Amino acid sequence: MSMGNLPSLTIPRYVFKHPRPRRPDIPRIYEAHVGMSGEKPEVYREFADNVLPRIRAKNYNTVQLMAIMEHSYYASFGYHVTNFFAVSSKSGTPEDLKYLVDKAHSLGLRVLMDVVHSHASKNVTDGLNGYDVGQSAQESYFYAGDRGYHKLWDSRLFNYTNWEVLRFLLSNLRYWMDEFMFDGFRFDGVTSMLYNHHGINTSFTGNYKEYFGLDTNVDAIIYMMLANHLIHKLLPEATIIAEDVSVMPVLCRPVDEGGVGFDYRQAMAIPERWVDYLKNKDAQELSMSGISQTLNNRDKDQDAIETTIAQQTTPRSTFDAVSEIPSHISPTSTFEHNSQLETSPSKLPIIQALEALLLAERQGAAALRDATDIMRRQIEQSDALLTKTKQEMDEVRKKQAKTDQILRLLISGAQGNPTS
Repeated sequence: MSMGNLPSLTIPRYVFKHPRPRRPDIPRIYEAHVGMSGEKPEVYREFADNVLPRIRAKNYNTVQLMAIMEHSYYASFGYHVTNFFAVSSKSGTPEDLKYLVDKAHSLGLRVLMDVVHSHASKNVTDGLNGYDVGQSAQESYFYAGDRGYHKLWDSRLFNYTNWEVLRFLLSNLRYWMDEFMFDGFRFDGVTSMLYNHHGINTSFTGNYKEYFGLDTNVDAIIYMMLANHLIHKLLPEATIIAEDVSVMPVLCRPVDEGGVGFDYRQAMAIPERWVDYLKNKDAQELSMSGISQTLNNRDKDQDAIETTIAQQTTPRSTFDAVSEIPSHISPTSTFEHNSQLETSPSKLPIIQALEALLLAERQGAAALRDATDIMRRQIEQSDALLTKTKQEMDEVRKKQAKTDQILRLLISGAQGNPTS
């Protein structure tokens, strides 16, 4: 068969017909997994025609869709992403997904995408992990060693200090907004991104030392600030939600006010507490104090601190400040830009906070080095003292041996058995 006789594989591009709905004052969000939304596995077009009208009839104004990005392991609910720029083929084609979003807009429903930028599938054959073979740590998508692996999720963790990783993730957000007309995002696993310990075996009590210290992943926070700034720059009415259980202060303050830039925080501790009660406790065992604490999990001083930061607002944004870094400065690490940003006459409060955090980290490292030097000197002194003690003990043993020899001679002479 000649090439001219092959059938065309071109799929007509879907053309959106309806504008985005206005951002509601109060979002009423219905979270859905398209494939699990019915008695039998649904696909994008069936979901659009059968489920969306029912969601609208229940007075919801927003739909949040899970498992949109391609993933190989279905039971991961879409959270082990293998291809960040591909629509999950389990539920249809990219054009089918566009039909779903357009149908939602026609019903007055906004559509948010559950975006996973906190980690990625460890798959080598069909995931980003396969592109790390032979690359240096600086060029890798993921941190090297244990830092690049999430032991509870069994997945890889992004290297947010890599300039190209930032480009990859930021362009990924714009792709889904421009190509598929999503109205915003729900960022999954934000707690894991905020801290180097990823929130594993960590209880958050509201003490600010838990949020701002050496355990804080500054590079991930800067990425989220850039992401939120970019999204709101492209679509001012976008809705951006952070899934976080730590109650990080200023997480939902605008970037220009020194915050991370999210619009809402999804307090996962509340549904998790409710599920725990339903599964593990009887009605008479419900703790009202525990319920109240979970529902009001917000430090009493947080409002005042957020207000103070808001009063220090400058007209420039973090994204503008970063974009002005001279081209000859290596962009490998966020920390390398601090010396350039210090000369800015309109420095953002968040830049000042990051510089203070970096200074504290450096001071902590210096103190650790000083303590190590002191311990090393003490060990050297102990080694010298131990050597001297051993030498003295050897001298004592020699003297003792000589004394024993003299005693044996004396005893032998007294018994009439002189020896030479």
